Amino acid sequence: MVPGHCDRCGSDVPSESLGLDPPEFAPQGGYDQRRCLGCGVLFYSPRYGQREWLDVVLDRGAQFRSAEHLARTGTWEGMPTGLDPTAQLDTLGGYYHGVWSRLQQLADRPVSSVLDVGCGVGHSLDAARDLGLLPYGVEPDPGAYHYASTKGIVDCATLQETKMLGPFDAVLMSDCIEHTFTPFQDLLKARAMTRPGGALEIKTFAQDMAGAAFYRTLSHEWAWTCSQLAEWMEAAGWRIVGRALDYAHAQITLTATRGV
Repeated sequence: MVPGHCDRCGSDVPSESLGLDPPEFAPQGGYDQRRCLGCGVLFYSPRYGQREWLDVVLDRGAQFRSAEHLARTGTWEGMPTGLDPTAQLDTLGGYYHGVWSRLQQLADRPVSSVLDVGCGVGHSLDAARDLGLLPYGVEPDPGAYHYASTKGIVDCATLQETKMLGPFDAVLMSDCIEHTFTPFQDLLKARAMTRPGGALEIKTFAQDMAGAAFYRTLSHEWAWTCSQLAEWMEAAGWRIVGRALDYAHAQITLTATRGV
């Protein structure tokens, strides 16, 4: 186990305990949800190292079953959408076409190579290729990687582990930053992997939106308010140029560009 501390503020900045959460993990010793007294972010502690955590929680057979379901239907098992798989996949394709098109417009010159951090089974990579882009991805889940690797150049790794260097014209981090153990370091590394003038889009849940408590689980290590996430991005060297709030799902999307 590694001591839990804020990835943004460091181990010298104190944090306060908010109690064991969620309660069902109490038999395993409990996981203490904490608030950093420096920046206010919520996180779980004590924590495994990221690679240890993947080894502890991932049932390899279940991983591949879950990835197969996501690749085939466009949604996670147990989360019905009301749409048949074809319609759901079309909806996903349209969403990712919109993401890459938006990032193309934000970048200061034509976009070619793009990176999806936590690309899952690669639906976003399909959309990028449809737009004539060269898609790359990083995905630590070997089940999801199995599918994504047929759709672009993908590394089965976390962003901190990957040997990819870039520079990329645009980077997507959708529903991933809350899962990583190194979110601020990932923002820094994503910037280092993006060319000057390139674009970034991040989507995650926002702690200060109604319904956000639904997302507080052990697979989500971190929880930000809208303003906290924006401050982290700016501190990592990103210039925020757009913000969209999804009140139905308690999610925030921030778009940014990288200066020189």
